[in-house]
Amino acid sequence: MKIDRIFVANLAETADFLVKLMGRKQGENEIFEDHALSDRFIASSGDNSILITPFPLDKQYFKDIATLLGYKYIANLSPKKTNGSTCLAILKDKKLLKKVIDLIRKNPRISLIAYAATPQFVELVSYLKSKSLIFETPEMPVKESRWTSLFFDSKAGFRQSVPYLGKEFPPMPMGFVCRKRSDIIGWARYFMKKSGGFVLKTDHGLAGAGVRIVRKKGYQNPNLEGFCNDIPGR
Repeated sequence: MKIDRIFVANLAETADFLVKLMGRKQGENEIFEDHALSDRFIASSGDNSILITPFPLDKQYFKDIATLLGYKYIANLSPKKTNGSTCLAILKDKKLLKKVIDLIRKNPRISLIAYAATPQFVELVSYLKSKSLIFETPEMPVKESRWTSLFFDSKAGFRQSVPYLGKEFPPMPMGFVCRKRSDIIGWARYFMKKSGGFVLKTDHGLAGAGVRIVRKKGYQNPNLEGFCNDIPGR
């Protein structure tokens, strides 16, 4: 059977920057949560595909979702051990890596796709290319544009891009990119005076991690000196 694509569920790799700023326990919880959410990628991988997840998905769940989506063939592979990176775990697992290489050789021009074009995914792609394998990476930027992946994935990068997305794109609320703690506190005081509060976001936060909502009503710290102490990456 011809396999059209290999999908790598590397969601946790997008949290790498944030996890490094967290405490050990909090970082481990973030990685575990991201790995657990990989079960949704069965809907992204498509038919005639291989889905590589950080750990094996529940077989009955996998079968039921594949049936609901009308897939004729889809298989789930996973490395023996995964820390924060699915891509690096594939490279370290010789048995799984051999399976991936064999799949690509048997299905030339197969698409290799990941949730995000992370540096770890680039490392995996580079290794496979060094083996003279013929495959495509349709969702990964070309070499000279790989910096755009992390840039647009950041709050600052996205906010800068919005004005160029056209009038049809919904306008963003007022917001500012801050480099220093004093900048954050300054804008916080401004929003407290002009509105009912504000939202503070870490540049590379995700899924609620690195977000702090501060409401004017009932807030007991008029100097706003301590509100951002527990925000990773401040």
